[in-house]
Amino acid sequence: MFYQLLGITAIQMEDRFDVSSTDLSTYLELGSVLSQGKTSPHDALVRRYPDLDCANLTTQLAMFDSHQQRGSRHEGDFV
Repeated sequence: MFYQLLGITAIQMEDRFDVSSTDLSTYLELGSVLSQGKTSPHDALVRRYPDLDCANLTTQLAMFDSHQQRGSRHEGDFV
C-alpha cells in the first residue's frame, strides 16, 4: 500500500511538473516576463490575459526594476 501511494504520487508529480505541458510552459514564459522586465518577446502571451495591459506592464516592470536596484544600494532608506 505504501509503495502504491509513492508510485501514484510520483506519477502525479511528473504530470504536474512536465515542462512540455502547455500550462507549465505558459507559467514559465510569464515568469520570464517578470524576471526579465520585458514583454516584447512575449507580447502574444501577455495579450491572452485581459488584466494585463502590455504597454502599462512594460512601464510597471521598468519602474519595479529601478526601485529594486535603488533599494539594493540604499537599504536603509526603506527600513
